[in-house]
Amino acid sequence: MAAQFSNRQAYGSIYTIPTAGIDNIAKQVYREQQVREQQKQQQDKALDDEFAKNVAGVKSSDIPEITSAYNDFKQAHINLQKKGQKATPQDQMDVMLKKAAAFQAINASKEDKERLKQYAATVKSDTKGIYDPNAPQMVNTWLNTPTSKRNFDEDANLKYKYAMPNIDKEIKNAAGVGKDFEVQVGVDEKDPLKDKVEVYKTINPPNVFYNNLFTGLAARSDNKGFTRSVTDNMTDDEKEKLRVAYEAKIQDPKFKALYGDVQPFPASAADTELGQAVALKTMEAFVNLPIEKVKDKSVINADRAATRKRAEGMEDWRTKNKITFGQSMAKIAANKAAGTPPEDTGYLSDNVADEVGVNQTVNFGGKQTERKVIYVDAVDPTRLDIITGRNLSKKQIGVEPIAIKQPDGSVKMGYYQDLGTGDWEGKGGQKISRERVKDDYIKTVSPSKFKVQAGTKASENTKSTQEAPKVPSGYSRADLKGAGWTDDQINKAVKAGKIKLN
Repeated sequence: MAAQFSNRQAYGSIYTIPTAGIDNIAKQVYREQQVREQQKQQQDKALDDEFAKNVAGVKSSDIPEITSAYNDFKQAHINLQKKGQKATPQDQMDVMLKKAAAFQAINASKEDKERLKQYAATVKSDTKGIYDPNAPQMVNTWLNTPTSKRNFDEDANLKYKYAMPNIDKEIKNAAGVGKDFEVQVGVDEKDPLKDKVEVYKTINPPNVFYNNLFTGLAARSDNKGFTRSVTDNMTDDEKEKLRVAYEAKIQDPKFKALYGDVQPFPASAADTELGQAVALKTMEAFVNLPIEKVKDKSVINADRAATRKRAEGMEDWRTKNKITFGQSMAKIAANKAAGTPPEDTGYLSDNVADEVGVNQTVNFGGKQTERKVIYVDAVDPTRLDIITGRNLSKKQIGVEPIAIKQPDGSVKMGYYQDLGTGDWEGKGGQKISRERVKDDYIKTVSPSKFKVQAGTKASENTKSTQEAPKVPSGYSRADLKGAGWTDDQINKAVKAGKIKLN
């Protein structure tokens, strides 16, 4: 027995270990673990409190998805804590992404709930028939649909789907028949008598366009479709931008050259929904209307052409009326023998009008009127200068002619005669007095030759007061006629023995 005890004593000392230090360490580890557990519980509670605080105000239909996203984040957070110092930056990033996903779902749900709340209020206050009658049910359906499964494009279905009617006929009538508008841009370098002209195609001006379109649509029962389609499909910013662009367009110098100063739209453009829609459509039409040149052309400048023609006519007349030396001598001799042949010095303007004037229907004062017209190319240039008061040596252009449109579309220059007074009328309504013409003619031809015969219609006594000497023989009838004699005058002179023909 003793031996056995002795042996146990010998081996038993090997397993005898002091425990005081180990116990202290164990207690420290336990305390730290308890602190960590307490901190973890506090952190988990803080996360739960934050989640509960943020989830308030979300759509009920989103709570399951939001809870699931939050639990994913929370579990990732717990796993990260377990790893402790062994956690990698990627582990930390994964936790942050899961937290962001949870809170993104929360915010998206809140925003959609607020949006639907505003839709419901707007639909409820609709008095213009803008929104579909089923709009309240649509909003309720979307409220019960998880935000992640919402198709936000469907929100546009809240508004009633008015069909835009075909208004091509009304637009065409509003624009009117296109007209060519000519803009003079200078003198044609190839022909100084012509002007260079640019031709543009224009439509009715904006205020006329508006009036025609409003009148046409007001008569249609489906004009509400037009109104809704125009006004509801444009935001307030888009409408304002269109107004600004329209104001800029009508102030463009090129636009003003074609349409002048644009008149404002009538009050109906602001007072009624149809008027507002028509105004927007009108502004859109003119903002998009190009100012494009159709063609170039050259046209005769009537004033320059008339001046050139008169100058050329004068020279031509002088050339045609040059007399030969023999004719000149015959005229001198004949005048000495028989006195000066009677000159046509009554009312010169009347005489010329009677000789070359034509009765013609013309546009006079905006009306088609029968008038006597004297065209400048039919009048002797010297007489024409006296009648019109033209004297270039004194820088006097006189009364200029009128451009008179011919049936074939061409233009001729001429004057009208007042059949009541006998006066002529030229450019700008300027009058040519027959009395002034008579006096100027007498002064121009020979002030000493003629004297007014009192008590008459101002006819002049055109015969010389001296007895004409006889002329020697040797003149032919052709010479005398070339000198201005008529056959009757020649016959009388021969019969009276005052002249002898070859």
